[in-house]
Amino acid sequence: MKKRNINEVSLGRKNSICDGGRYLLILLGMTTLLSNVTDKIVNCLKIYLINGEMNEGVVESYVENVPIVLLFVCAVIVSPIFEELLFRKILLEKLLPYGKVIAIAISSLFFGLYHANLEQLLYTMFLGVLCANIVIITGKIKYAIYLHMAFNLFGVIISDFIPIGAITTVLQIVFVMSAVLIFVFKGKTMFILKDEDCVESFCAKKEFLSIGFTLYIAFFVIGSIGAMGE
Repeated sequence: MKKRNINEVSLGRKNSICDGGRYLLILLGMTTLLSNVTDKIVNCLKIYLINGEMNEGVVESYVENVPIVLLFVCAVIVSPIFEELLFRKILLEKLLPYGKVIAIAISSLFFGLYHANLEQLLYTMFLGVLCANIVIITGKIKYAIYLHMAFNLFGVIISDFIPIGAITTVLQIVFVMSAVLIFVFKGKTMFILKDEDCVESFCAKKEFLSIGFTLYIAFFVIGSIGAMGE
């Protein structure tokens, strides 16, 4: 199957600073909700599937001892550029013949699994959805990179300077309420909702049952369980 260039299906809309701010608020609000869902899943695993204590701070344990300058360079600059080129350029274009919605969904699933831990799975998948929508709507990958950079900047740098307590709770409420309002009033223009230009029918066997993908799923499952409990 040949990939399709993003420019062939792009809506060609401009992405303003206000648009970028709306996407970021949606992402921060949904990350708050999805993180709570993930906590519930982890608690269920701890109760029903895994005996003993679980290491629930997988992400924090990766970054807590990293110098802030190195963390900024890796997480805020290098990682967003590399991941957007890989998932919203190479993979997204490969999947576009199946249609925009399927390309967004599958590339976002792969992006979530790429992080190889349960704590990040849901909200990184949603980040993938937003970034893929931006790329298809604008035809420009740079806007997805900017959003990814802003999200990582807040998540790994700025959030460390926000005291845990009332301020954190207020921010979470603001993010969630903002996300809901933006969804209601701007959702139709910010998200691709229909497939109108599929050139091939989706083949689940081709995309999901390859040896490489099967091995990666096994790695994801083992890595997630291993990270959560000894």
